[in-house]
Amino acid sequence: MRRRAASPPTPLFCHTDSLAERIQAAFPGARVVRSLNTVNAEVMVDPDRLAGDSTAFVADEDPDAGDWARTELLERWFGWRHVVDRGGVTAARGPEMWLPLWQRAMDAAGTAIFDLKIVTEP
Repeated sequence: MRRRAASPPTPLFCHTDSLAERIQAAFPGARVVRSLNTVNAEVMVDPDRLAGDSTAFVADEDPDAGDWARTELLERWFGWRHVVDRGGVTAARGPEMWLPLWQRAMDAAGTAIFDLKIVTEP
């Protein structure tokens, strides 16, 4: 018998706003970088737990902060090999809306140890 998935959480903000944008607006001098919201905490700090490479996304308004997050935090410290800069902080909207789909994918996979990967044509 197929297990019925729990109701997915409802995003606090939708396609017209994001938490990252609200933080940036509330603290204009802050160097806000949004990343790692497509995975659980175990995969965030150890992407090698996955069977193959996946994709970490970065969104920011400050290129220096985004570069540091990508090269130092994600690649050097945590070991991410595929990082995609999605542009300004408004790019945080999509990954922030991922949570309801993530919940269903976790239910279907039977584990929280998974992520997305961008695969392009050869």
